[in-house]
Amino acid sequence: MNTYAKWAAEVAASEGVPFVDLNEIIARRYDELGPDKVETLFFGDHTHTNREGAEINADRVIAGLMKLKNDPLVVYFSAKAKAVKP
Repeated sequence: MNTYAKWAAEVAASEGVPFVDLNEIIARRYDELGPDKVETLFFGDHTHTNREGAEINADRVIAGLMKLKNDPLVVYFSAKAKAVKP
């Protein structure tokens, strides 16, 4: 499997830094929402999300960070971020 996510994970591992697989995390969320809902989250280019899509993606970024051991960014989480369920 040669994907950007795999390569990014390999680089993170070789550098000894945390890695959050956003491709997988966001894909799982989109699968939960279903194709009809996901379609409404993008502009016509199917690349850039609208505000609702961006908020869903941001929620999943926070969820991914929460799963890291000793996440140094947790001290900067807003109240909204702290309420996210990983």
